[in-house]
Amino acid sequence: MKDSDDPFMAFMDFLDGKSDKARRFAASLEESVETVYSNLVFTSYLAVSGLLILLLASPALISSASQPIEDLGGFLHAAAGLTFMCHQLPYRSFIWGGIPLPVCARDVGIYIGAIAGFATLMLPDRPKWLGSLWLLVAAVVPIGLDGVSQTILGLRESSNLIRVATGLVFGFGAVAFLSNRVFLHFNPRFREQVVHRRLYLLDAAAAALAVILVASTLSSGLSLHYLGRDAAIEKALADSSVKSPIYVGAYYVSSLAPVSSLGDKFYANHRDIILDDLKDSDFVKERILSRVGRGSTLGENATAEELILEAAGREHSFGIWAVAALEEQPEKGDAPYISRGRGEYLYYDAVTGELIMKRMH
Repeated sequence: MKDSDDPFMAFMDFLDGKSDKARRFAASLEESVETVYSNLVFTSYLAVSGLLILLLASPALISSASQPIEDLGGFLHAAAGLTFMCHQLPYRSFIWGGIPLPVCARDVGIYIGAIAGFATLMLPDRPKWLGSLWLLVAAVVPIGLDGVSQTILGLRESSNLIRVATGLVFGFGAVAFLSNRVFLHFNPRFREQVVHRRLYLLDAAAAALAVILVASTLSSGLSLHYLGRDAAIEKALADSSVKSPIYVGAYYVSSLAPVSSLGDKFYANHRDIILDDLKDSDFVKERILSRVGRGSTLGENATAEELILEAAGREHSFGIWAVAALEEQPEKGDAPYISRGRGEYLYYDAVTGELIMKRMH
């Protein structure tokens, strides 16, 4: 009997790739795996980009008149601090309507640059310099010089424009280099698998669905609601001893801002009444203690809502509204919020709505 007549030997030849049918099947399988992998990567890129854009838009979301959108913005904003994505110092961040972006100016540049850097893979004719080591060097040097001279050596304080510019150059250069030099080395047909097969619309739909699921979970998946700006002002007007204030303004304080400002050598250049009040508060000291070993007391069966409420009530780590009811117009100076303003300052937890403290200045 010939090997070709033996079913077992024919099957073994197929597995070994000796037959034409086996080779065609292997090539088809490899092509399918490569296509699925490439489009999964592209879908993940679109989903992460969408979530980062939502994160950067959280100040606008927090200011929304819609409670679900407000909740989405609040929890995204708090997540950036609770996951230590950024120090959240307000004077190193862009501020939109009294609400700092959840990450600093440098991180804003890095994220936008990274999104643009990976997008270069979709260019039909990619310049060779995108995979050049000199691009990586050019990306690292500016952010290194700016960061080291400020953070490590303390020789100077950078500006938000320099921070966002160096972050943008670094994010774009580093991700473009890694994408074009490393990723394409292992996936040379990435663009072909995504664009030529016209699967990018399906990828975009899947990414949009993922973003919507995350957003809906944060906005309506929990039974908790964020305190809005108008509600905070309404509470303050009812609680304040200043009955006819000349100026009333609400300012949002990020999760990590009070703690981060404690150790910043440049804070003296940005002295702020609101941050000064919070830095000296008992709950900030409590938060520092919790970071060195004190955890939840609710046990392992606690729900997400219970854990959030415990942390918010004890440490107020999900954001704080500071409402200034002043007897004069405030002065800002180099402070992120208010450098000078006579009147009463009322502080509310952004999740529980609790009046944390009042201070007269």
